[in-house]
Amino acid sequence: MVQNELVNFVHACSFSTTVISPLCVCRYDISQHPEVERKVVQELDLLGLLATPERPNPRSIEYADLSRLTYLNCVIKVRLGLVTLVPCFLADVSATSCFSAHAMCA
Repeated sequence: MVQNELVNFVHACSFSTTVISPLCVCRYDISQHPEVERKVVQELDLLGLLATPERPNPRSIEYADLSRLTYLNCVIKVRLGLVTLVPCFLADVSATSCFSAHAMCA
C-alpha cells in the first residue's frame, strides 16, 4: 500500500495518539490481507487519492472524500472494534495516596 494515501488520511484527522496508533494498526492489518488491500487501493485510485506511475502526485484528500471511502471506512471501523484505544495498564499503588478528598489504599 502506498504511504501517501494514509498520510493524507491522517492529515485529515488529528495527530493525537488515539488517532494515529489505531490507524497504524489498521494499516498493518490491511497489509497482511492482500484481498482487503487490493479493494482499499482500488477505492483510493477511483477517487484520485492514490499515487500511481500515471499520477505520481495524487490530489489531497478533502473532507467530502471521507464519506466516499466506504470500504476503507468499514475496514477501519471493524478493526477499531477489535482493539482498545485506551492503554490496558493500572498504576501500582503501594501506599495510601490522597487525591483531593479521596484516599487510595494499597
